[in-house]
Amino acid sequence: FPAAGDVNASDMLADVLATGVLKLAGLGPYDWGLDANYLADPPSGFWPGYTDLLITELRTGLGLSNLTLERVWADSSDGVIELVLSGEAHATEPYMTTGAFYPSEGDQRLPRQEATHMSCTTAGYEPVFITAKDSACDGPFDV
Repeated sequence: FPAAGDVNASDMLADVLATGVLKLAGLGPYDWGLDANYLADPPSGFWPGYTDLLITELRTGLGLSNLTLERVWADSSDGVIELVLSGEAHATEPYMTTGAFYPSEGDQRLPRQEATHMSCTTAGYEPVFITAKDSACDGPFDV
């Protein structure tokens, strides 16, 4: 990572660096059990833990020890995407990389990856999966 002061940022990244706040849009808040309990304080489960690790890496890598996470909620997947498109959130929670259409209704439906800009993902999405370097896995159908 470059130091935060050395990043040539614009738009949403510039806002994150200037304010020290990363706003992630997500569904809820809901309790999805082990996957995510966003009603807990602090949120618990796989996705909140995963996001916490990402924030820790950003704090360390960019030298932004004061970086905080603010979750911005929507009632629907379309609402989550609209929070990002309107600038009310900087990005979506990582679980939003799963395949779906945006908008979810109407004649102009497109896969999310085509309707919006999808940057590289840390979770992987079809047909991209993360495995260990020494994994014997030859692909998604090698179970």
